[in-house]
Amino acid sequence: MNELIEKKQKTIVIIVVIVSIGIAALILLLGVFSTPKITEKQTTTTNSPAITTATTSNSPFQAITLGTTDTNDVEIALKPQSVQNNQLIVDFTLNTHSVNLDTVDLTKVITLAYDNKQVYPSTVPELSGHHSSGKIVFTVDKELTKFNITITTIPRIMNRVYSW
Repeated sequence: MNELIEKKQKTIVIIVVIVSIGIAALILLLGVFSTPKITEKQTTTTNSPAITTATTSNSPFQAITLGTTDTNDVEIALKPQSVQNNQLIVDFTLNTHSVNLDTVDLTKVITLAYDNKQVYPSTVPELSGHHSSGKIVFTVDKELTKFNITITTIPRIMNRVYSW
């Protein structure tokens, strides 16, 4: 009689383990396949990081993302807004899973270039942890339509150039 009870208990434990594994696998699959894509275009070339661009209606400029969240890499997205009160405000988002950025001073590694001028930002977000976002502010003397923002010394792309 005890052998029969032990056999039923083992069978129940095995069924519970199998069902638990099935549920975990289902949750994992749903998470992977239900992640929405928010970009319009993604381009990758040999020996080049992923470049992602997206456009929204409230800014004349596309968001550009350079890098990835792969090991030893940093994904940085920039999205300029229009110039207001002689300030170009740029939305900034940074994500990494492996690079320590606590010692990076964004005021020294980011520059805006336009009309043969080079401008350092007057305001930058503070980097903390592996995910940071905020606004970068540059003081400019006119409305901008064509310009570059360069970010240096952040791995894996040590010289990122964002062009609009």
